[in-house]
Amino acid sequence: MPRSALLVGLCILVTPAAALADLSADQLLLIVNRNVPESRELARFYQQARQVPDGRILELDLPDRDRMSRAMYEQRVVPEVRRFLEENALRDDVQCAVTFYGIPLVVEAKKLTEQEQQERSEVDLEAAAVVERFAPLVREAERIVHSVGYRPPPWVQREVSRIEVLVARLSAAEQFLAGGARLTEEQRRDISSRIGALRQQMDAPFEPDPSVGGSPSEISQLLARTDSEGRRMARKTLRARAPLANYAELLLQHQRLLSEEQSDACFDSELAVLWIDNAPASGWLANTLANVSQQRRQGPRILMTSRLDGRDPAQVRELIETCLRVEQAGLVGKIVIDSRGLAPTDGDGNPNGYGVFDEQLRALATLLRQHATLPVVHDDLEAVIQPPGEQDVAVYVGWYSLTKYVPAFQFADGAVGFHVASFEMRSLRDPRLPGWVRGLLDDGVVATAGPVSEPYLTAFPPPEEFFPLLLTGELTLAEVYWRTVPLVSWKMGLIGDPLYRPFAAHPALPTQALPPPQRLKL
Repeated sequence: MPRSALLVGLCILVTPAAALADLSADQLLLIVNRNVPESRELARFYQQARQVPDGRILELDLPDRDRMSRAMYEQRVVPEVRRFLEENALRDDVQCAVTFYGIPLVVEAKKLTEQEQQERSEVDLEAAAVVERFAPLVREAERIVHSVGYRPPPWVQREVSRIEVLVARLSAAEQFLAGGARLTEEQRRDISSRIGALRQQMDAPFEPDPSVGGSPSEISQLLARTDSEGRRMARKTLRARAPLANYAELLLQHQRLLSEEQSDACFDSELAVLWIDNAPASGWLANTLANVSQQRRQGPRILMTSRLDGRDPAQVRELIETCLRVEQAGLVGKIVIDSRGLAPTDGDGNPNGYGVFDEQLRALATLLRQHATLPVVHDDLEAVIQPPGEQDVAVYVGWYSLTKYVPAFQFADGAVGFHVASFEMRSLRDPRLPGWVRGLLDDGVVATAGPVSEPYLTAFPPPEEFFPLLLTGELTLAEVYWRTVPLVSWKMGLIGDPLYRPFAAHPALPTQALPPPQRLKL
């Protein structure tokens, strides 16, 4: 087993991330609902329009509604998609799955079976024993790093009894040291000596047992098992063989796997972790496609996804046709940015999360005013822009009108945009569940994104990354989204033709105008 304080994401579970490359039609898989004839018809229309190779339409037996149970998703989606790709030798070729009208939007929260509830109790007992030994080591690590300027957060008893809190605290202390803490040579030697002694305890197994065997490959196979007995054997093996922190990480993963909390997800975002065994239902995973540095080391293989969906089949067909038409001539019109005038810090100078996001929108407006070829309209008032708004809007981003779409604009043919709010894609067809995603589609936007339930602000693609990349015309819509959306197995989904490149014919932003971190994503 690897000698490290943290086994982030249990790296031995995953395969190398796919290299970033231009997305093309022969890298698509089209997924339809067998029980919705229009779903199949739209996929065939798109296949012909984009010249997607034959044998790329997968029909799934799913309900014709917005929501499906997690049990059904795990039984009818994951194994069927994997089987189709593997039997047709497409596992490495397909980089993006396209879901069509008729595929559910939401995977509902996990419901633990009686057996899973019993296993969760077993895991919690193991975790409590680990916490008792692990917490003093984390406290000592923080004391050591505190001596050179680190300021750990206060210890709250109800929180530090949870493994994920201890793991996060240890990781934060290590990142402080790795992030360039300025140490004298004497301090460095002292810290190294003290951390080294502590590391010996962290590297020791929780309960050493020489009788527990298994080669690294056998342990890797064991950790990849998804059945209850396999998980029990994995816990037993790591308890006896692995460093304490690695065993703690495994227990944390199993707690998340056996949890009903925050386990609902957007169907498409859940599908993105298709190739990750034992991906937890609870919470989210980091999207390695959005982090260029993670492409150079082992990490989860993320399957890009995009959805061709809408109010009815006619709207979806029109969306496809519009994308094809606009690509030829290029998207033109205004860029509208609607921030809220929030200060990035409070009166005491402390960061204000909402204000920090608002400042990013203002920075986006400044960048585009300086370098974009399209006119920029920036509103920095608290209220969202009201009618009559602007005409000929090609690109839009704004916030925050929760589930209350404001039809303030006349959009240009082929417009792209999204509104940052929490419940904007609960449904595309149910008039009782309005939202900005449906509203924007109804008013002519052909590419947008939104969450199916509360995603938190950090789940959205950062506008200051998403829109500049899009405006260069270098990447397809799906590539722009997946190189900027930070989380997977979570709440966000993309609506639009994954191959859409609205600025390919006439780039609206020169690549040299991109900030250096964004240039790396091209």
